[in-house]
Amino acid sequence: MGVLHYNRKPTTSSETITVAKYEPGQPLAALAEVARMAYTGSELAEVTFPSGPVLVVRWMDIPDDHPSTVKYETVEPGDYLAYSAGSGFLYDTDDADLQAFYEQAAAPDTEE
Repeated sequence: MGVLHYNRKPTTSSETITVAKYEPGQPLAALAEVARMAYTGSELAEVTFPSGPVLVVRWMDIPDDHPSTVKYETVEPGDYLAYSAGSGFLYDTDDADLQAFYEQAAAPDTEE
């Protein structure tokens, strides 16, 4: 599936997010790409508990107005790791949230 881009509804909003779906046992490259949007040194691992797998992302929040802090985000199977360019944060989201609040968008043009 890879990395997907979404715009906040209504389309007049400029808020965009980038997401990748977590599917246990599948390659983590797209999820790592999203995680590194928040912090280039982000790390992620698939952890298997007796109750099932979960993706754990470790990243650094580096704000302008106070010291940096280590953050952790968990993503359940079938959910998405999302990065909000507006807030600079990572979070877990699902299909229902994406359908209710976002519209899929084309990948941003990265050519200069």
